[in-house]
Amino acid sequence: MNSDDFMPLAKIPPSAAAMPTVFTRGPLFEATRNGQREMYVRREIPNLHGGKLRIIYTGAQLDTNDQRVWMACIRLCRKVHIGQSVYTSYAELLRECGLKNTGPNIAALKNRLLRLTTASLDLLETEDYTLRMSGLLDICYLRKPVNRMTMTIRLREGSGEMYRDLAFMDWEDFEWIENEITARLMTFAVGHLPRKKQMHTIENLRIYLGYRDMRKDKFRAGLRTAGAELEYLGFLKVGSFSFSGNGSVVHWVREHQYVSYLKYSNSGKTMRGSTKQRKHVTYDKTSKAPKKWTDDDEFEPGVPF
Repeated sequence: MNSDDFMPLAKIPPSAAAMPTVFTRGPLFEATRNGQREMYVRREIPNLHGGKLRIIYTGAQLDTNDQRVWMACIRLCRKVHIGQSVYTSYAELLRECGLKNTGPNIAALKNRLLRLTTASLDLLETEDYTLRMSGLLDICYLRKPVNRMTMTIRLREGSGEMYRDLAFMDWEDFEWIENEITARLMTFAVGHLPRKKQMHTIENLRIYLGYRDMRKDKFRAGLRTAGAELEYLGFLKVGSFSFSGNGSVVHWVREHQYVSYLKYSNSGKTMRGSTKQRKHVTYDKTSKAPKKWTDDDEFEPGVPF
């Protein structure tokens, strides 16, 4: 086992959702159209790494709910070394995702786990390393339950390099989000420095958030809603989300909260960032995490292509 795989993830805050920063800046997880998933063969994922990193993906198209399951698995594995297995079950994973233990939810969860375990990724960095991995997770189903646990999961052995730089979001907030564009914008924004004004064109955001097939006017309307939700949550600075250039450019400033990155070094881990109280703005937070979860819920009603 590679020595990097012994990096413990135990300092991931209990309230946080973690994701390798490398995947926040490109649409590894993207929108599917009408629940129909494409099958990719060595598709290069566009990203904001300036040509220094190529992400090559083979497998079924992944969406934001697949991302939720992966981050839930990372949370469950945060107290063990990368490559070490932990016991879990469908019920525990659904509970971690804020969902009820129902037949339809279990069926959807099985499909999402299958996509995550069969995907193939090549991370090609010109100077430092090349990481090739088959699957983001390993799963072993148990013949006999152990304390009601029916399977073991582990982060793929040999993937320690990928977890050196992590981006964080508040897990409760991410669970609450039902608007897929909000979830994608939150994931994208967390990979950038806080308290620094970000500016991106609508066209680039359609690519990097994974909405390349959505009509521009519908995507712009979805972004407007997403900005209001993220300002309400305190993730974006209140009043910072705006449009310019006749609606073709988007601006925002991310608050310095929910943790930006964990850096691993030879001397250990250090964490930059602090948690702040949420600021109240006039946005009605009326619902919690969705109670039903199927493979057909990729977009909320009212945000068509």
